[in-house]
Amino acid sequence: MKRLHPLLSLGLASALTLGLLCPGAAAAAFSDQDQIVHPDAVTAVADLGLFAGLPDGSFAPAQNIDRASFARLVTLMLNGGKIPTLENAAASFPDTEGHWAKDCITYCASLGIISGRSETVFAPDDPVTIAEGARMLLSALGYRADYEGISGATWRITVDILADQAGLYADMGSFDSSTPLTRDMAAQMVYNALNIPLVTYEETTGSDGVKRCTRVEQKDTLLTSVFAQAESE
Repeated sequence: MKRLHPLLSLGLASALTLGLLCPGAAAAAFSDQDQIVHPDAVTAVADLGLFAGLPDGSFAPAQNIDRASFARLVTLMLNGGKIPTLENAAASFPDTEGHWAKDCITYCASLGIISGRSETVFAPDDPVTIAEGARMLLSALGYRADYEGISGATWRITVDILADQAGLYADMGSFDSSTPLTRDMAAQMVYNALNIPLVTYEETTGSDGVKRCTRVEQKDTLLTSVFAQAESE
């Protein structure tokens, strides 16, 4: 059985009945602890194996996350803190061939969670923006870009509205979502995402012959459907 920090053990137990990972314990002891703005979130995601400190013992909360690292983070979220085996998977974008995060990027691309800057460029080492991170997390939660209208020149506005409504931006304060996502803010956003209900879509055809798609909120979250199972193994 996987051993977790008491916060996560308590949180997972609560999640099974309340659907919520509750904060409250002190954050893990990083050398730059006093610089961490969201200590409860950092503790939770670190104990789930989603984040780790740097070799020097710091968390580097103000450090930006690149697009490749965020793809890895989403992959871990969807697989209980583990990286799935993708044998001989072809790179989804030419500029990710040979990259350390190629498999994670390929995995997320295969699920429609990420998109490139173009059909051939993913730009794995570019900083991921807050809106780009939110878009990936919404997709991981089941939100469909085609139905929600997350495309074109106004995609960021749509993502911000959906992310705010879903609770992805909870406790993150004021920010410009076109700016780079820091490790501290990413921890809070991921923490929020773990507790947000997953969604599916129901397609129906009306008497007028028009097909409609309705978003349906599920009872499960990533915490209850993925990590509670991982803890029991």
